[in-house]
Amino acid sequence: MSSTTPRTIVIAINPKADETKHTLQWAIDNFLNPDRDSVQLVAALCLESDLDAISLGINAGDLAGYLVGLEEENEGEITNLISQYAALLSAAHINHESVILKGHTDVRDIVVNYINDLKAHTLIVGSRDLGVWKRLWLGSFSDFCVHSVHCPVIVVKSPDAEEQ
Repeated sequence: MSSTTPRTIVIAINPKADETKHTLQWAIDNFLNPDRDSVQLVAALCLESDLDAISLGINAGDLAGYLVGLEEENEGEITNLISQYAALLSAAHINHESVILKGHTDVRDIVVNYINDLKAHTLIVGSRDLGVWKRLWLGSFSDFCVHSVHCPVIVVKSPDAEEQ
């Protein structure tokens, strides 16, 4: 691939993780090329919920409205964070688009399916540096992506992991 061939780079955003800004800044400083790269900042929102009215302490008739409000609140938070990250890409003169994916499956599946359908050239994700037990019980998003997408994956270690 020549240095001028356009590339579509996906950067997966985890709005609840502190390493996201570090991951994006690393990509800007070390990988992205403003002359050929188009970046998609991607975050996923799972619309399925195991919550029920009893566990929430609300009337069963109010559950649907509560869940819609919760979804809107989460989407608003994600939109605000993505706009902050998009500003970093704009400052670096990198073409970008922000995408919030919604689905009824695990966010990992939502993101992987999107990347594979997009036929992205590269995926960049951060690593939360989970301990052995958390990784066993929660699973690693980056590990899942490495084994599930059809493009190279760059995993950027969190600043805390780099100091160890």
